[in-house]
Amino acid sequence: MSAEAEVLLPQLENKQVWLPASAIRQHPDGGASVFAINNNKASRVLVNIVRQQGDAVLVANASEGQLYATSGVSRLYNEAPVTVTNRSEIND
Repeated sequence: MSAEAEVLLPQLENKQVWLPASAIRQHPDGGASVFAINNNKASRVLVNIVRQQGDAVLVANASEGQLYATSGVSRLYNEAPVTVTNRSEIND
């Protein structure tokens, strides 16, 4: 006796990325966000913390290769103007 089955698995839409803990803004409700930087402006991105290892945090719903704020995140808001520093470290 045999059977054939097709199992549909959900695709992972949320990418997982390691970010420094300093990039994470914790919310009072337990949620978390990061700020993506595009055209020298901050854009809030809600993320899910998957796990933390030392000073690094694995988050879901963030894009690999995207530039994120890693300092001053408590003062940022959507469309806040930002100045990118230490950009040479990004390209290393």
